[in-house]
Amino acid sequence: MTSIKKASSRTLAFAIVASLAGASFAVQAANTGNLTVTASVNATCDFVTSAPVAFGLAVPDQDKDGQGSVNWNCTDTTTATVFLNGGSSGDVNNRLMAGDTTSGTLGYQLYTTGARTTAWTDTVGVGILGTGYTPAGTSLDVFGRVLAGGFANAIPDNYTDTVLVTITL
Repeated sequence: MTSIKKASSRTLAFAIVASLAGASFAVQAANTGNLTVTASVNATCDFVTSAPVAFGLAVPDQDKDGQGSVNWNCTDTTTATVFLNGGSSGDVNNRLMAGDTTSGTLGYQLYTTGARTTAWTDTVGVGILGTGYTPAGTSLDVFGRVLAGGFANAIPDNYTDTVLVTITL
């Protein structure tokens, strides 16, 4: 008889647990609702990084070419234009690198293509137009040239300049 009591007790316990589980599930099903999730995305572009235009050793009476890049990111389908200012000279038509330890200057120019025919400026219509988004950002090449005639005020030294990158929508 003891085993019948144990079996009955087990059956009763199982029935109680099953009915409680069903009751709990029924309560959850009766209490549901919705949660609204929202967000807004504006058209935007951000400067990411750049690789310098490095000319290496420049010598008088010879053009010396260099190439760098500007990396930027925009929200998808956003159209933007990238402009480069005149650097420390403030003149996009007469860019100058300054000597690190002397008062010398070295003239150079930045261009929109490898043909080096159109100077890259901060004037509307002479920037580079780009559209879209990629996870790694969009990279634009910057083509530079130290012109043979740019050595008029160059003294043996290392020369640098900083050009401001502006991205407009």
